[in-house]
Amino acid sequence: MTNTSTLEVCSKCGAISDFGHFDTYRSVVRQTLARHECVKYALQRAYNTLENTTCKVEPSTTSTTSEITVDAKNNTLDSQRRVDLKVVEPEGTQLLDVTIISLVVELAHTETLGALKRVELEKENKYRHLGSSFTPFVLS
Repeated sequence: MTNTSTLEVCSKCGAISDFGHFDTYRSVVRQTLARHECVKYALQRAYNTLENTTCKVEPSTTSTTSEITVDAKNNTLDSQRRVDLKVVEPEGTQLLDVTIISLVVELAHTETLGALKRVELEKENKYRHLGSSFTPFVLS
């Protein structure tokens, strides 16, 4: 039987951090990034098949208000943030930011729908300066 009082708990995923855990965790992060990129480019291809619609990956965005704030967590200005997709349709422009989360990791802290909603609200808050044209796109 393992003495769990001497084992370190990973601050990222809540698992017991045994030997090699952080190398495994870095691998999971790389896989999540690869899925993020795959989804982003799949959405771009899908939008570009629509008539009178163009989709650009990682466009520069400017604030729709004169307010520029500093994100202390990421140490960036709001105006420096980049959404993943800009979709221009005859009806208007939509800005999307793709997020891929691991529900296995998130479930260690909360319930499924709560985890997805929390990430959605974080994205809405992060890009609030873009106004109503912004939509978070959260997958698991």
